[in-house]
Amino acid sequence: MTWKNLHEQEILDLLEDGNISDIGSIDNDEEIFPINEFDELMDIFDNDEENTSNEVPENLEISNSLVQYHVTNKKDIKWVQQPFENLKLNLDDIESVIAPASMPAPIDYFNKYFSNDFYEQIAYNTLLYTVQKGIHFSPTNAQEIKCFIAIHIIMGTLKFPRVRMYWEEAYRINTVANNMTRDRFFQLRSNFHIIDNVSIPPNNKDKFIKVRPLYNLIKKQCNSLIKERNLSIDEQMVPFKGNLSIKQYIKGKPCPWGIKIFVLAGSNGMVYDFILYQGSNTEINQDLQKIFGIGGSIVLQLAEGIKKNSHYLYFDNFFSSYQLFERL
Repeated sequence: MTWKNLHEQEILDLLEDGNISDIGSIDNDEEIFPINEFDELMDIFDNDEENTSNEVPENLEISNSLVQYHVTNKKDIKWVQQPFENLKLNLDDIESVIAPASMPAPIDYFNKYFSNDFYEQIAYNTLLYTVQKGIHFSPTNAQEIKCFIAIHIIMGTLKFPRVRMYWEEAYRINTVANNMTRDRFFQLRSNFHIIDNVSIPPNNKDKFIKVRPLYNLIKKQCNSLIKERNLSIDEQMVPFKGNLSIKQYIKGKPCPWGIKIFVLAGSNGMVYDFILYQGSNTEINQDLQKIFGIGGSIVLQLAEGIKKNSHYLYFDNFFSSYQLFERL
């Protein structure tokens, strides 16, 4: 076998596997992978007997419209070597984004994601939590919650090494110190609640349940945005080094420590949909996962809201498989 044929065979082997990536295994729940174990993690993706099997289970009852489609079993796939034929695609027109006559203020864009009812809900659940715990707490309201969130946004921009510095005379930030006292800020921070803890079911497996309303608001608005022609699906890291069971380490990323999110985004950087990673409890359709594997099911779920024959969709080899290309 010549070097050229050998090189082509290696490429075909990669295409057949389709599970090689630089990200952690989604089946590995609540585990943070140190640097020296990363190469061992890559071997997991090469094992055809793992949960990422691409064979269609016999007599599988499928109710979701996403998986009501014929796909070929992996054992029935036959690879052939032939010249690549470039497809000439005529995509449908997509709705274009009309620029506003005048540029709205940043707060106008922010308010599109969060209504006043949301702040009222937070104020109510924060006060409810202090009553349940018997904590002495002066009642809060939607306006104070808005101020509290705004201060966090400012802190996230300035990034002083200690929170107390925003109130200290030498480093005082008037926008922060004049709108809320330091003690009140810490009091709100200690008791801040988006939901009622009593409403959490005993068998809950959702690790994001306490921020689920916030997630739903942002996701709903992202889904409603007009999507551009070129779209990409990939993983994204939200930087975080605190104590959290779902915190991940991904080697080679600009922010290797943090919370992993699978994102559908455009070439201009706008996010249109996303799925939060939380180990084995990640919100992935189980029927899809049995047929298309983890990567393929993520692509199909995020692509569900995309208008057919109107976009170019890009993703790397972690998400790729023959069945996924066949389905798409």
